Amino acid sequence: MGGEESRPHSHPYMAFLDVKSCNIWYICGGFLIRSDFVMTAAHCEGDFITVKLGAHNINKREETWQILKVKHQFVHPEYNGIRFLNDIMLLQLEKEAKLTTAVNTLSLASRFDSISPGQECLAVGWGWTGPKGLPSDTLHEVEQTLTNPSDCKMSFDSFDERSQLCAYPTCC
Repeated sequence: MGGEESRPHSHPYMAFLDVKSCNIWYICGGFLIRSDFVMTAAHCEGDFITVKLGAHNINKREETWQILKVKHQFVHPEYNGIRFLNDIMLLQLEKEAKLTTAVNTLSLASRFDSISPGQECLAVGWGWTGPKGLPSDTLHEVEQTLTNPSDCKMSFDSFDERSQLCAYPTCC
C-alpha cells in the first residue's frame, strides 16, 4: 500500500511470477538469489510457474526481459497455509539467468545479522497500491519501519515473531 513507482531496473533482483494452479492463473513476486534460484512465498506454489526477470512494466515487453520456466519448487517443510507460517519457497529455474545490469542477484543476510524495531526497510513489488483495484503494472516500492512484535500480536491472531516481521509504512 502506498509508496511510489520504482526507477526502472533499480531492483534488478526482482522476479515477477506467473503461477498456474488448478487451471487458475495468478501472480506473485520473488527475488533472484542465485542465477538459477528465486526465493518467493510458499503460498505462490503452483502446477506451473514462469519467472520474468528484468521487468519494470510487466505488460510492456522490454529487451531486458528474461522469461524462464521453473524446474522445481522447494516449499518450506513446515509451511502452514492456514496461518501462513514459514511462508517461504525456493524455485529452481530450468536454466540459469544471464546476469546483467537489469537482472542480478540479491545477497541474503547472514544469520548473524540482527533486525530491531525502528529499523527501516524497503518493500518492493507489483502488488496492490491501495485498498481497492488491481495490482500495479509497474514495479513499486514503499519504505517500512519495523515495530515491536507485540504491536502485531495484538492486531493479528496468527502473527508469529519467530518467522514474521511487524512493520508499518514509514510515511504514516
